[in-house]
Amino acid sequence: MVAPDTLSPRAVARTVMTAVLVVLALYLLYLLRKPIGWLLIATFLAIALSGPVNYLDRYMKRGVAIALVYLGLLLIPIGIGAIVVPPIVNGGNDLAQNAPEYADDVTDFVNDNDTLRNINDDYDVTEKIQEEAAKLPSKIDDAAVVLRDVGFGIVSSIFALVTILILTGFILGGGRRWLHYGLRYVPEERAKRLEGVFDRVARTVANYVAGALAQATIAAVTAYIVLRILGVPFAAPLALMT
Repeated sequence: MVAPDTLSPRAVARTVMTAVLVVLALYLLYLLRKPIGWLLIATFLAIALSGPVNYLDRYMKRGVAIALVYLGLLLIPIGIGAIVVPPIVNGGNDLAQNAPEYADDVTDFVNDNDTLRNINDDYDVTEKIQEEAAKLPSKIDDAAVVLRDVGFGIVSSIFALVTILILTGFILGGGRRWLHYGLRYVPEERAKRLEGVFDRVARTVANYVAGALAQATIAAVTAYIVLRILGVPFAAPLALMT
């Protein structure tokens, strides 16, 4: 009877070392999860923006084309803020200032209805509404504090945004040189296949982003026109949300 083979010390050590290296690699990826995430986002943005950059690159220097695309990209959140924030602030102030008047209207409506008046006599609903409405203007300061804290959170995220935009700029600036640099270590036949795959992926992502933006634009314009026809307040912010 032949005794079963036993693992040699070298095989055991190699297995243990492999396991340790895998654990260390996973732990390193965990530690670097944030910059790796930024890099992935930057790569996606670079692929999505490569279409307009390559188009403008035909008529001007690539650096100028990237700067123009970046300018358009940065104007989007500024435009969103300019359209959405003022109506929200003004509406909140109007609600706070006119809350006592609204409470009086509710009280008058309740007093004109026998059923509601009886319920109000038992539970003092209108009195509580008027008390809370009177407190509402004084709570504007608390809302301002909340907005300030939100602003600090946004400011703390600017570093990540700037880092992503810088990485995106580097990827866009390099263009296909990054792809050629990575594929030069791959056999020629396989490199050609991979280059074709990357080209199709880039076109697909760019077309997807362009299609999504086109759909969003059509939906927003249509919603804005309909809301204006119907006389709905805050037509522009609502259309933008659409």
